[in-house]
Amino acid sequence: AIGDPAVFEHTARRLADTVALRLVCILQRGGIAQPPDVAAYLAWARQCGAGTVVFREFSRLGDGYRDNATARHLRTETGTLQARGVRLSVIGRRDRLPTALVAAIAEAERRTAAGRLLDLRIAIDYSAREAITRAAARLLPGEHGRAAFTQRLAEACGADDLPDVDLVVRTGGERRLSDFLLWESAYA
Repeated sequence: AIGDPAVFEHTARRLADTVALRLVCILQRGGIAQPPDVAAYLAWARQCGAGTVVFREFSRLGDGYRDNATARHLRTETGTLQARGVRLSVIGRRDRLPTALVAAIAEAERRTAAGRLLDLRIAIDYSAREAITRAAARLLPGEHGRAAFTQRLAEACGADDLPDVDLVVRTGGERRLSDFLLWESAYA
C-alpha cells in the first residue's frame, strides 16, 4: 500500500507541475498483490500525468505463487481496468510461463486493448540483462545506432512502443534498479 498518501499526492502535484512524465516504473519489494494497492499507484501515476506505468510482476516468491497471484489479479481485475480505460500488456519471457498464465495474459490484453487513458505494463519473467543480450544478438549485419537497438530491445521484451523511463519509484526504499528496465531507465 502507499505508505503516506499525502506525501504521494504532494509529490504527484509537484512532479506534474515541473516534469512531463511519459513512463513511470514501480519496483515494489515483496510484490503488490492487492488490487487496491495497484489501483492507488495507477491513480498516483495518472495524477503525475504519466501515460504508461510498468510494474514488476506481482510476486517473485516462486513459480507456483507467481502464477497464482498474477493469474488471480488478471482474472479479477481485467474488467475494472477495462472500465477505467486502462490498456494492459505484459513484457517479458512468455515462452517460459505456464500455458494457463499465457492464456490469461492474452485474454486480459485482448479485453483491455481499447484502453486509452493509461497503459499498464506488467513485467513477468523479465530480466533487463537478458533482454539486452537478446536484443544485441538480434541486430542484423549493418544495423547500428540507438534506434535500431531500441527496436530490437522492444522485440526482445515483447513490448511494442515502450518509451524511455522518466521516473522510477522504489516502494521498499531500495536504491537500485534490480535488473529492471536498465536500458530504458538510463536517464530516469
